[in-house]
Amino acid sequence: MGDAERDDLSVATSIAGRIKELIAGLGRDRIAELMRHHLVQFRLVDGTGRWQAEELAALGDWLLGKDLDTDDAHELLDEAARCAAANPYLVEFLDRAKGEAFDRLYNQVQTEGATVLPSVVTYGLLLERLTRAMRNDWRLIEACREIWLRARDADDMNSQLTVFERAKVLSIDVTIDRVLGFHESGSVAPEFTRVLLPVNIIEAMFEDIRLGHRDNAASAWPLVKDRPGSWAHEAKTGEVAARWSEDRKAIVLSFALPRRWADLYATWNLAFVSHYGDFPYLMTKLLIPQVNGYQSSPEEYIYNRLLALYCQLHYTGFGRVDRARQGRDAIDWHDEALTKLWSSVNRESAEKYSEAVKQLERAELRRSTSPS
Repeated sequence: MGDAERDDLSVATSIAGRIKELIAGLGRDRIAELMRHHLVQFRLVDGTGRWQAEELAALGDWLLGKDLDTDDAHELLDEAARCAAANPYLVEFLDRAKGEAFDRLYNQVQTEGATVLPSVVTYGLLLERLTRAMRNDWRLIEACREIWLRARDADDMNSQLTVFERAKVLSIDVTIDRVLGFHESGSVAPEFTRVLLPVNIIEAMFEDIRLGHRDNAASAWPLVKDRPGSWAHEAKTGEVAARWSEDRKAIVLSFALPRRWADLYATWNLAFVSHYGDFPYLMTKLLIPQVNGYQSSPEEYIYNRLLALYCQLHYTGFGRVDRARQGRDAIDWHDEALTKLWSSVNRESAEKYSEAVKQLERAELRRSTSPS
């Protein structure tokens, strides 16, 4: 590991260290209390503590975090920092952000951090487990889907969403329905996500443009161009765009540079959600190890990210319903200076990614035209 990599790692580790300071005293009882609160917001547990599906009840104590203590919270933060430090595009942003003053964010952390961050960290503990459980048993995805469809209607969740968010929910519903169909049939359509994934990214690109974050919108374009299967020439590789993982529990996708694609996607989407006031919660779905620990299996990244996003959309929507009923305001940690810098760095990283793909294309061309 070189000096630069150690410096980058120290940025991610120092952030984790500061969060540890702000969650001091987060013991076993408080963790269990907060995780139960998150599960109620998810509509997976009702107000009396009753699980809303047998598949969830079977994981009851584990999802409630009854085995978790302060060390587990610290371990999650350390692993999230390690995964973040493995992404060169993300650490480029962290390095550039070190010397910047994000006054608004700093003030919110100082005044609200001790209250907000224990909630965020315990949400991360729950989301890590829920996403992992969905990945390992697709029937849990199906159970949550049935619960959330009923609850969305009962709570009129759509009334709390923006036009962009409603479109996002619709596109993810379509994707989840297809995933469940594949699990039921045992067969994955090779073209899966070749259209759905670019559309999902383009939705966010237009929202970034609407919000004035054109650099971040531009940084997503290489992700759209290198869509799943672009390099999966079946005759040459024996692979297809979409296929089962070796254990047949997840769907993996082929990209030109799968790990670098995931690296760029992660930092692009982190910058995108930074415009929300409650971005600490929204970033959690991208930073939990079950999603961000893709370094050894980057082609599975999007599947895990899909599951976490599916959960997050409902947690956010139902949270807004609850706050509206209770007359509470959401947190507002958004700092425009942070979003602007992140967007600018992401655009530079996207150019580096595009150049790497072009080099791969040139090498492929030379191989295909060279005499045998």
